Amino acid sequence: MLEAVSRESFTSNVEEIDRARAREYALLATLLSRGPDSVLLSRLADLRDDASPIGVAHGAVRDAALRVNEATAEREYFALFAGLREGSLFFSLFGGDAIRTPARAAARSVSRFRYRNSTPALGT
Repeated sequence: MLEAVSRESFTSNVEEIDRARAREYALLATLLSRGPDSVLLSRLADLRDDASPIGVAHGAVRDAALRVNEATAEREYFALFAGLREGSLFFSLFGGDAIRTPARAAARSVSRFRYRNSTPALGT
């Protein structure tokens, strides 16, 4: 009985982690697919942070969302992703000026992470 409860608890925890991971990927996909509009900027400004690496990244995205308006975010998105002739995306990841927009904050934060699967296999 104890083993069944532990397995159920473990499975529930893994599902929660997978849902959180899916939300992070959805956020990144959104930020990388288009310049944020005012609704998205408002939602990004409500992100919560903490001391974890992902929490710190959330804080950087939130702070950037609070500093820009829709027009500035759209120009920055174009400069990063559409205007690649200028080398802006590479420059923003590996050098360049301060983080100004959510897309740049997300790109800079993601470049610091290395994927590490820390979820143990079931039954171990």
